[in-house]
Amino acid sequence: YNQSPYKEILTHGFLVDQHGKKMSKSLGNVIDPHDVAEKHGVDILRLWVSMTNYEEEIVIAPSILERTADSYRRIRNTLKFILANIGNFSAEHVIPHEELPTLDRWIIDQVQALQKQTQENYAKYRFSTVSRSLIDFCVNDLGAFYLDVIKDRLYTCGANSHARRSAQTALKIVFESLLHQILPILPFTAEEAWEHHVGHTQDSPLLHVWPSILAELLTPQERALVNRVIQIRK
Repeated sequence: YNQSPYKEILTHGFLVDQHGKKMSKSLGNVIDPHDVAEKHGVDILRLWVSMTNYEEEIVIAPSILERTADSYRRIRNTLKFILANIGNFSAEHVIPHEELPTLDRWIIDQVQALQKQTQENYAKYRFSTVSRSLIDFCVNDLGAFYLDVIKDRLYTCGANSHARRSAQTALKIVFESLLHQILPILPFTAEEAWEHHVGHTQDSPLLHVWPSILAELLTPQERALVNRVIQIRK
């Protein structure tokens, strides 16, 4: 067609070991991607790629891959926790957004704000920002705060109580947004989680569009209140 078969090209820096030396067979410092995939799984190799600043020399070493595997487990364990707590949740159990407690509306607001940022960063090839933001959200907003707070509601309230169904409503929204955000980076993990969520393999998250963004969920006063609670917990 007398034109380039692509719209844009993204190039990356030189691959080096932890000492800054180029990788070569003669030095014996080469890390085979197949070995990484065999030991850790392909998704962890992909996560390492996404977390790397490709504008500089790219450093890879066993210790870096171990840290990447730990970051991967943070994301995976978050998905596992959510799945374990929405297994008996279906469409008829959904609580209208206006009836959700402030804290549940807050976490929905947080994941939607993250989704907007993620979409913008993907469009600009800021993969390291995407992956690090997702890890930070799983560790801090969810693991260290929201999931910890709602455990009492999930485990001790009545199975069909408003308090528990409200938490499950929020968790389902968070799960589906997170799933689509990790999908380009961790496709195998996303497919596996989706299969557990929908209960069959004929469907795929790749066949779905991004979850829609809900209207403004919090007033400035409510947002300030939750931020104050977070500061007190710290």
